[in-house]
Amino acid sequence: MNKKAMELTINFVVMLILAIVVFGFGIKLTYDLFNLGSTTNEMLTKDMEAQLENMMNAGQRVAISYNLKQAYPGDSVLFGLGILNVGSADSGFKVAVDQGTAVDINEKKILSRPELSYFHSYDRTIQLNQNTKIPVTVKVPRGTPRGTYSFKVAVQKCSSVLSCADYGQAQMIYVKVI
Repeated sequence: MNKKAMELTINFVVMLILAIVVFGFGIKLTYDLFNLGSTTNEMLTKDMEAQLENMMNAGQRVAISYNLKQAYPGDSVLFGLGILNVGSADSGFKVAVDQGTAVDINEKKILSRPELSYFHSYDRTIQLNQNTKIPVTVKVPRGTPRGTYSFKVAVQKCSSVLSCADYGQAQMIYVKVI
């Protein structure tokens, strides 16, 4: 085999390997950028955190920042939930979100509606006189009828696995689908 032909073949293989590596890094960078965008949506904004902090400093045990949000079908909205542990030692807390009623733009009850997805429960231990802030995300599926959808956010304080009691006042959040 000719020396020049061998050198050309080796150069081609090296360039092909470099192109594949650069292409792989491009795909990873794109994936990381899109993944960062989705996690950013699930983080509380500084404004939400400040509002929750002010509410809990004022003595509210359970607080919701901005209880009404608007969304288009296919979008998701983020609410902030704050829990302040007062009155007893480190305790476990459970958060449950239940879908309530839905009314259309004419204030008539929506009977056949798709389920809006949200996190169903959340467990966390909070130290005495400390608080925590939890993001509550509601995803509105495509094809959801326009209207206002309500959700009940209830917090329970648990002293053991089987012994839980309501903690603070249940909060309502509303998603207005436009």
